[in-house]
Amino acid sequence: MNKNKFQEKDIVAALIEKAVILMYRNNNLAGLGIIAILITSIYTAILASLLMKTKERVDYIYHKERSNKDV
Repeated sequence: MNKNKFQEKDIVAALIEKAVILMYRNNNLAGLGIIAILITSIYTAILASLLMKTKERVDYIYHKERSNKDV
């Protein structure tokens, strides 16, 4: 699992590097587009992980309450 994290970081770093190169080569729109997609992807991943943590908490509380009612 750690290996995949390193690979993802390498991919993101390479994409950022390409975006910066595109921006310096007077192709600002393409570089800006790549950076926007990266930021959106990272933000979406953060929101998804927070949503899953919240879901796990709600499920835990629901099952805890349900098991207390059964007793």
